Amino acid sequence: MLRKLLTDHVRYLLTHPEELNKGKYEKPQTRGKFYSDRRKDFAEIIGYLTLLAETLPEQQLRKTFTQTSLEPLIKAVLKRNKEKTRRVYDIAVMLLREAEDAAWKYIPNEYVNLLMASGVTNRTVIIKTANRLIHMEEKR
Repeated sequence: MLRKLLTDHVRYLLTHPEELNKGKYEKPQTRGKFYSDRRKDFAEIIGYLTLLAETLPEQQLRKTFTQTSLEPLIKAVLKRNKEKTRRVYDIAVMLLREAEDAAWKYIPNEYVNLLMASGVTNRTVIIKTANRLIHMEEKR
């Protein structure tokens, strides 16, 4: 699917945007169609990845959706532009919210109870502290 969507020509144009001001892409409507087609391609790819994430068994998810495989995409989405934009902020907040909810479910109750009993009530602090405890345990 990706080979069909991301041809050598499309990859070239995406990595050399100055070429979109020449030849057949010189007209704004042609350039607009090019970008419109890329947004449609993106929606198709995201739909496919979402289906995989929702349906693959955990054993396959461990091999497919990893920190290593997702990190370049996330970094590109969040750090491509050096300027502050509302789009980047909104995506970062969404990722934080989803990550916090996922991490919270993973933390053993005994860590949560121990940290809360010691006066730590901030969820983010509990998650970060529990993460350190989990890693310390795994190293034993």
